[in-house]
Amino acid sequence: MLLISRAKMPVMQNYVYPTRKAALAAPCAHFSLMACPECGFAFNGSFNPDLLHYDEHYDNRVPSAVFETYYGEIAD
Repeated sequence: MLLISRAKMPVMQNYVYPTRKAALAAPCAHFSLMACPECGFAFNGSFNPDLLHYDEHYDNRVPSAVFETYYGEIAD
């Protein structure tokens, strides 16, 4: 079941572009938020893994003192 569709969304999340020009030229693709009517699982029905490019500009860190404490407690 289609929930929402967007013609153009950035392909990469958490990607830090070195310049404004590079960010504005970031690759975009169609996005279709779908949900399984039986289990409710939501996913991008237009997902294309060939568009992903992980390199030194990908940064998934979430600087947060709360999470650092939480992760430290889990590790202990």
